[in-house]
Amino acid sequence: MCLLGHVLDYRGRPAVVNSYNNCMSFKHSAWAWEKKGLSATQKLVLLSLAHCINSKTGKCWPSNKQVGQHTGLHPVSVSIAIKKLREKGLIKITRRWKNSSIIELRKD
Repeated sequence: MCLLGHVLDYRGRPAVVNSYNNCMSFKHSAWAWEKKGLSATQKLVLLSLAHCINSKTGKCWPSNKQVGQHTGLHPVSVSIAIKKLREKGLIKITRRWKNSSIIELRKD
């Protein structure tokens, strides 16, 4: 399990914000930091996605709500940023019905 930040539940225990295995790929985070021409919101969302990438598969599947909890952004702002990142060719999105989408960073 990967904990995003130090989020505590109502009992003061660490709360599981997502359930990604092999969380946090430093190469993905370094790649995200190097990207230029992004708004602060887009950069923050990209860094959040990079933080949660499965280092073996290169994929993640956070909900907009989870990314919002991690970044402090409203889920609508997250959705807009993800759309812009896709338009810029930085991420690939595979939609799943009744599940969060699978997101891949496009490092090529």
